[in-house]
Amino acid sequence: MAAVDVIHAVMTDAARLNRAWYEARLADGLGDGEYVEIVGTVVALVSIDRFCRGIRTPEHPLPSARPGDPSRYRAASAVPDEA
Repeated sequence: MAAVDVIHAVMTDAARLNRAWYEARLADGLGDGEYVEIVGTVVALVSIDRFCRGIRTPEHPLPSARPGDPSRYRAASAVPDEA
């Protein structure tokens, strides 16, 4: 449910998200890497979809899921910051 809360908040009230809200999602069981993936995916998809709507072209279909587990790669430079 924490993932759905993140998606909903990013879509409807992103300006009000803060560190306390983020930490509450972690306390709900969401990993910090999962949080970053969710936010990045939602922002990319919404931006592309809204652009397509703005220029009145069909939205791009989502790609098929790939088999296998995620790599869980994390760059050494990936550290908590302001955003």
